[in-house]
Amino acid sequence: MRRNLKSRVVIYLAGIITCSLIYIPSAVTCQIPVFRYALERWKPDLFSVLILYHNSLSAEHLGLVDQLKQVALEEEKPANIEVQLVDANEDFRYSEKFQVGEYPISQYPLMVVRYPKWVKTPHLAWVGSLSKETVEALIDSPARQAIIERIGEGESAVWILIESGNQTKDDAAANRLQENLDLLQQKLRLPNLETIENDEAFYPETQVELRLAFSVLRLKHNDPVEEIFASFLINSEPDLHQFNEPIAIPVFGQGRSHFALIGKGINTQTITDSCQFLTGACSCQIKEQNPGSDLIFRANWHQIVTGTAIPPQSLPNLTSIATLADNVELKSSSESLVMQQASNSSPIAEKPVIENQPLNVGFLIPVGVVVIVSVLGIIGVSLTIKFRRDV
Repeated sequence: MRRNLKSRVVIYLAGIITCSLIYIPSAVTCQIPVFRYALERWKPDLFSVLILYHNSLSAEHLGLVDQLKQVALEEEKPANIEVQLVDANEDFRYSEKFQVGEYPISQYPLMVVRYPKWVKTPHLAWVGSLSKETVEALIDSPARQAIIERIGEGESAVWILIESGNQTKDDAAANRLQENLDLLQQKLRLPNLETIENDEAFYPETQVELRLAFSVLRLKHNDPVEEIFASFLINSEPDLHQFNEPIAIPVFGQGRSHFALIGKGINTQTITDSCQFLTGACSCQIKEQNPGSDLIFRANWHQIVTGTAIPPQSLPNLTSIATLADNVELKSSSESLVMQQASNSSPIAEKPVIENQPLNVGFLIPVGVVVIVSVLGIIGVSLTIKFRRDV
């Protein structure tokens, strides 16, 4: 009896060890840096551009709508938007839902721009009158062209500094940001090329140079040319519009923003944390489970990445499923803003720049599970032995 029990214990423990050896390696994430993985694989989701009008549209406005639709469908430099037409006279819910009741009839038709559904914000991306100027500013701007160019040249991220209008604060924030980014370019390290090339997620078709580089791009306060782009950035988080402070937001990948830093929150520790995330191993390959928001860009990202305008046939992009439902419904009521002021409003103590490669802790969760199961299994076996002996 005792020999049989010992055999069972040995088999049980061997099973635990075998499962651990199988499970732990599978839990180790890919070694491709986040900014690189995003550039190669995270296609931007579609923004919904709702044209809200009364009764009918003029020939001029219909031409602008056609322009938006053509830009969305063109192959050379498409914009990640989809266009819908809604007559506000037929359904008053839209005016209430999008809180555009304060706009007089003279300002119609309106462009109501909505984020992809997975973006966690109660705000619209932008609302304003449909005109030649607003259509052009919606789909493109000089700042976005500069971002596309810099990312195409291999920059890891372009930090956008949205100025507050207070030159002293803005210059101080810009200096802190630039100084820290210069240091981080020297201190941080990417995984070696051999490790990256041996990773199953390696994308050999990429023509963009893999390097660690950051730059700063300042947006002037209330710049009419960049007003809509600034709105995309500020409204992507629930409370950014509450602050009269300079705001720094890194943009990376195929035009995606990361968490914003505000005022005195633009410091060594927060800048380092953001850059370590962007240059660290991509621990979560599902786009929507990573922080940040897509932005509207007019660019052929596939051509930028691979040097060819024609993408190969591939499986559907699962990270864009959320946008499919967005084409169908306009039925839920808008969320009210209830978020509290972010902790970014208070200064954060600065710490020395961390030189080593950021630790990828994604594997610790499954390892912990294996350890806990093993410990519980050993305890259970021990109690069983004791019980059998007592009996």
